[in-house]
Amino acid sequence: MTSYYWENLNCELCKVALDLVVRSATDPDKAIFLLDLDRPVDSPYMIIESDIDCPSKAVHIINFGEKDCFTVGRRVNNDISISDISVSRRQATFNLEGEKVFLMDLDSKFGTFQKINKPLPIAADGTVVPIQIEKKCFFFK
Repeated sequence: MTSYYWENLNCELCKVALDLVVRSATDPDKAIFLLDLDRPVDSPYMIIESDIDCPSKAVHIINFGEKDCFTVGRRVNNDISISDISVSRRQATFNLEGEKVFLMDLDSKFGTFQKINKPLPIAADGTVVPIQIEKKCFFFK
């Protein structure tokens, strides 16, 4: 696993925060990556970015060619260490099973959530789906 950390990625002239990926003005289909990340070539991998609103940024490249399970938590011996009091010592794991990656909470105090960027289907079989919006948690069934 490889991690990259930095404090601010701002334009030196106007001081506006920069995105990690920008589009070319002449060719909108062309993506320009501001950070050159070493991506694994012959093994499955996943890239995790810190929240855009965090003052210190991080990008983690999880290489599943090294192992199938990566831990996340506040302790420094986790694969991804997050120094935030709301994160448990051993918060969660990322597991590769076949061609799918599973995020599993390790009975952490506040639970583990994922950000939803697209419509989320709710199963008709009665499966409970917890959704947190700000500090409120809703349970859909």
